[in-house]
Amino acid sequence: MIVFDMDGVLVDSRETILLAYRRAGVVAPDNILEQEATGWLEAMVGGVAPAQAIRDQKNREYVNLLRNSDTALLPPFATATQLYHEGHVVGLMTGAPRGSAQALREYCAEQRWGWPFARAVEGRSTERKMQWLAQVGGHGVYVDDQDRLVNVPEGWRFLKYDQQDAQTLYEEITACVCV
Repeated sequence: MIVFDMDGVLVDSRETILLAYRRAGVVAPDNILEQEATGWLEAMVGGVAPAQAIRDQKNREYVNLLRNSDTALLPPFATATQLYHEGHVVGLMTGAPRGSAQALREYCAEQRWGWPFARAVEGRSTERKMQWLAQVGGHGVYVDDQDRLVNVPEGWRFLKYDQQDAQTLYEEITACVCV
């Protein structure tokens, strides 16, 4: 199995996330994709409850923006599609809110692009993503643009997406002995 993160890997969503936060009433850090588990929002607004209310609004805005704007797909989407057509089981796992994967799927359908993902899991912190991979068991490759907090379970290999083109990433994935 090959599992791709969504934000920053399949979708160039940084600006979308920043806009969603602005619509929810806060200015997020420019490096928002690197802020998981840092508590930046709680520190900014003074607590967990106000931060959760803002996050809930941001999540609604984010899903709406994915549905109603041009979504820039990144090269790993083409890699995922190629792997799918070759018979590999391909998954999508994201910290993005519930409804994000469906919004992306609808966008792909509108563009007449295929959907290569056998399974999409949303709303997961990196820690919970690693737990899910352990529950799935077996072996595979996990692709993400952030290596902070990534601790893949035994049998899994982590590959960092660092702006490789689709073919280079494909070669890196297929070179893994665990695929």
